[in-house]
Amino acid sequence: MLHRAGPRGRSGLLSSCLLVIGALAGMAGVAAVAGADVTEEHPRLMVTVDSIDELQDKALAPGNPFFAQLQNYLINPPSNTGWTSNATEAQRQGMWRAPSVALHYALTGNGSSFNKAKGYMDAFLAQEHWEVGGEEDSGMGAGNIMIGAAIAYDFLYDDLSPSDRETFRNKLLLQAERMYNNGHVGGAGGYWQADPQNNHRWHRDAGLTLAALAVADPDRTDDDWILARVREELDYVAQWLPPDGSNHEGPSYAAFGQSHLALAMSAADRVLGTDYMQHDFWKNTANFRLATVTPGFEQTFAYGDSSVGGYGAYNNYALLAAATHAQADQHAALMQMYEREPGSMEFGWMSVLWHDPSLDGAGSIENLPKSFVFEDIGFGSVRDGWDVNDVALSLKSGPYGGQTLNHYRNANGGKWVNIAHDDPDANSFLIYARGQMLARPDGYSNNKQTGSHNTILVNGEGQRGRNGVWSQPIAGDMNELASITWHETRGNMTIIEGEAGGAYDPLSRYRRTMVFQEGEYILVLDDIRSSSSAARNITWLIQGSDIAEVDGEQGKYAMMSGGVVMPFSITGNVAMDGTIGISPADHRGSSLGLDQLQLTGTTDQWRSAAVFDAWGLDGIEIDFIEVSDLVTDLYVTGPGFEHRWRWDSTGGQTVLNMTVVPEPASIMPMAVLALLARRPRRRTA
Repeated sequence: MLHRAGPRGRSGLLSSCLLVIGALAGMAGVAAVAGADVTEEHPRLMVTVDSIDELQDKALAPGNPFFAQLQNYLINPPSNTGWTSNATEAQRQGMWRAPSVALHYALTGNGSSFNKAKGYMDAFLAQEHWEVGGEEDSGMGAGNIMIGAAIAYDFLYDDLSPSDRETFRNKLLLQAERMYNNGHVGGAGGYWQADPQNNHRWHRDAGLTLAALAVADPDRTDDDWILARVREELDYVAQWLPPDGSNHEGPSYAAFGQSHLALAMSAADRVLGTDYMQHDFWKNTANFRLATVTPGFEQTFAYGDSSVGGYGAYNNYALLAAATHAQADQHAALMQMYEREPGSMEFGWMSVLWHDPSLDGAGSIENLPKSFVFEDIGFGSVRDGWDVNDVALSLKSGPYGGQTLNHYRNANGGKWVNIAHDDPDANSFLIYARGQMLARPDGYSNNKQTGSHNTILVNGEGQRGRNGVWSQPIAGDMNELASITWHETRGNMTIIEGEAGGAYDPLSRYRRTMVFQEGEYILVLDDIRSSSSAARNITWLIQGSDIAEVDGEQGKYAMMSGGVVMPFSITGNVAMDGTIGISPADHRGSSLGLDQLQLTGTTDQWRSAAVFDAWGLDGIEIDFIEVSDLVTDLYVTGPGFEHRWRWDSTGGQTVLNMTVVPEPASIMPMAVLALLARRPRRRTA
């Protein structure tokens, strides 16, 4: 149990200190910081004195998997100083290990854990700089060491000697000031300094915030300035969080950065009385995380710089978001994700703190929507279920950086923002079916090119903004490049549509409409128009582990992976020449070895329809009938069904309606049967 060292030396309110800050801020032109009735008692960062007993009861309850995970990670302090020059090693020591042993001591009173936690503090204290090199005391490494140092100080405070408290307090305060002065406003900030959404910033913010809040003392003034800076920083970040909970850098980077941001904002809410965790961003965070995973939690609908098939190890933040907003169904789904892949929430100390057992059994994954769209980054996904053998797809059609970050950029005179992790992938789609990702993404690519995605090339060129190996901001409003234009569910049909004409200089329109006809097929409709009367060379791309030509003249192919086969057919108003080769898609410079189908045609107005037999029904056919230039009838037939789709693109918005063609009754007059049999059809490939 948490041991206390006797009566407190002071019992003033932290809010008193913050009122002083407010007065000083008025003189200095700095935003005032509002406080709450939080005493100077410790612990207070991750849990309060009043709630430590409840945390102990929760953590030590029989069968708690997260406490077992914590117990398996009680590692000795570092014996060398490699962490000062290696950001990954600094995460290992500061973010993973030090908080684990400190929390274990707070929950159990275990003497060995106290000695280990104090050992981490001593190892950190022994170094003048917590990061060396070009980002001295202001890089990601320093931020992660500050996290562990602050949490250990907070949990061990009552059992430290007065001199140890003072010495370590001064060190934390110094490191917080160095982090802010060198990084946030100094010359070492660089690539993240002007960007409120960059995951590298959030690592630093976590260290800055926890260190400053750990040392806050209402009876002293030496921390006033840094506390005001912390509040300014978190206000700035919160102002520009996407309200839909999405992340433009990719699902892996969402996990990599958002646990750090959750540490900072939840601690600020607890100590300063703020309400950052009530932001719509956190309300929608769990939904976004769940929308980016495939049925059965097997893989990720990757985009940007995402690990191939991986979740990342920091998904614990989603438990906090679900708990904060009492989201029992999301909680149930996240627990299934954890059970399927415990490494997705690898570091048990965060889950011990953020898992809410009152939500266990209160919700069901089956209550969640099957389709989500996140307009900020233009990402949507739909599935027919959450089991491994179900079918799902995703569509990515958004601007580099996402809408909110571009609003920020536009409001600040076109300020540079960091979109190095974004890909030129507007209107790219993925298909997962029956345990396999069949239409596949690229990896964490060193060569950012549109040709590595399931979208199109125009005149052999990709989307605007390609600049060597990194995507960089382009002139003008990047929100004009691409967006989600339609999301609707009608019974067992879901439509997600994107527009990406702005991403290609030669185009006025590139409207991709994805139809998820649950249990039957996936339909992909493309309406592509030249920006002038000039014909353009359009190359339609799709890649997967293995692609076979079934009947190229009829536009019939098959995608295969792990024994799963997905036949598909494509037809349209333009003759297409098809070739299958090796995709340029890579992961950190190494080819993924994917097959890529390229279908090429020349026109000023391309209309194509592709149908994918994702459920393995066999025998699905598509017929394409031009009613007029921008109106098409599509007939999709399969075992026991025939659907007629009227696809009308004459207006600004797509109009799409499906009717079921009834099977001729045996009592129908022979003349009617003959008329139906002569219905004109045309397939172009």
